[in-house]
Amino acid sequence: MRSRPPAVNEVTMRRRPPAVAVAAGLAALYGAVLVAVAALVLFEFVTGTGAVGSLGLDPQGVKGVLTLGVLLPLGALLLWRGAALLVRNRDPRLLALPLLLVLVFGSIGEIVDLVGTASATSDLIGAGILALAAGPLVLLSLPASRRWLAIGWLPRAR
Repeated sequence: MRSRPPAVNEVTMRRRPPAVAVAAGLAALYGAVLVAVAALVLFEFVTGTGAVGSLGLDPQGVKGVLTLGVLLPLGALLLWRGAALLVRNRDPRLLALPLLLVLVFGSIGEIVDLVGTASATSDLIGAGILALAAGPLVLLSLPASRRWLAIGWLPRAR
């Protein structure tokens, strides 16, 4: 039994829109940045140099640094896996999950910083991080990206 040929719209939409490719590339780049930040923080902690190493942390602070050193690479793995799935026309939710977590918790932190005594530089850095995390999500929500993802999830005829 032969399957019917795909509709014209479906054939033209099998090409990945540039926004989807850029979103996957940005997510992979963000994952590399997370690993670099984790490595830098752990290096400063172990060697006793830099901003983290010179703090003389109590046991709770040590737990915080070690937790950060574990969670950031795990976030990077989620981003890399999500980008790989997205490139293969799969579900983008694994890519969106870590970015949404950054947006939710980062927004709460930015509100606290704005109300509190954070410096303007700190507020700008936080806003920049939130904007960068929102970038791939915005690209995936564009109409062409959404159409392509909807068609990409259809089962392929063998």
